[in-house]
Amino acid sequence: MRKAAFEVVVAVAIFACIANSIMASTVFSFEAINFPTDTFTQLLGINNNGEVAGYHGSGVAGHPNQGSF
Repeated sequence: MRKAAFEVVVAVAIFACIANSIMASTVFSFEAINFPTDTFTQLLGINNNGEVAGYHGSGVAGHPNQGSF
């Protein structure tokens, strides 16, 4: 029983070290996307190239929403 508990503790410690090194090498950045004349911005996704897709608009009748960013 003690051997199994020790193996679990060692496995958790190794996993924690690996997870910490992976997370430490990942860098994220955030940027606000604003369109001054619009009242809403809807971001729908991001691809592997870091390109954001979505639409924006003012909500005014006759003013169509604008496409991808």
